Amino acid sequence: MPRKKPGFAVGDMVYERSPFERTDQETGMVTGRYEFENEYRYVVKFDSGREAVFFERELVSIKSAE
Repeated sequence: MPRKKPGFAVGDMVYERSPFERTDQETGMVTGRYEFENEYRYVVKFDSGREAVFFERELVSIKSAE
């Protein structure tokens, strides 16, 4: 199976994808990227200090959202 190019790089600004329209999207920075079983996972540190791991499909790039 060919490898898919990662959608985010360390340093990219992102927010968490939500099924609901939200006006209080918390922004964060990708601080790590890992490949596991042909899928990428990203560590994101948010402005609030919260840190979490996401699949690529769970994140939206701030530059692509503008």
